[in-house]
Amino acid sequence: LTKPIDLSKLSRMLQQYLPQEKILEEEPDAQANEFQDKQLSILRDTLSPLGFARVNAALDSGKLSRVETALSDLQSAHQGLMDVLGELENALAYPSLRPQLGQVWRRARLHLNRIGADQLLSQAKLLDRATTDGESTYLATHLGPFVSQLSAMLRQLTDALSKLHLPPPTVEPHALLEQLHEALLYY
Repeated sequence: LTKPIDLSKLSRMLQQYLPQEKILEEEPDAQANEFQDKQLSILRDTLSPLGFARVNAALDSGKLSRVETALSDLQSAHQGLMDVLGELENALAYPSLRPQLGQVWRRARLHLNRIGADQLLSQAKLLDRATTDGESTYLATHLGPFVSQLSAMLRQLTDALSKLHLPPPTVEPHALLEQLHEALLYY
């Protein structure tokens, strides 16, 4: 067995070399499964109406690890998009800030992609391209409606997250590196 350890190989080796009486088969806990199913049902009822493709795919998989990752991504995206919304609202109020929105659009795209908010993601891509290409007319026409849609989506997401009573997201090492990278690019 070599590093990195492949869990399926490790399991096969343990079953092969350990005496049979030492191997215990775990029986699935019916109560734990029922509780998990109930939790998934509550999450589906609360989050599915939002229409986030990646979150819905995780919920449909029924795998707790995927659901936990999706919830963490959802909380992180919520916070990131709240920050993005503030910067976009400033750009609405002060049109001279619009040419500097490149990094804001990239962060918006990152968070929207992370949760699977495909409609807003495609609009953010177009607005990013308009910013990069200096298309001020397109930006002036489409920025307001995008900010309104993002704000409405964030209100719905805030309501959904408050109903779930989730603990605050923990910062994963890779997320911390992403935040540091974003900060360095932004400044």
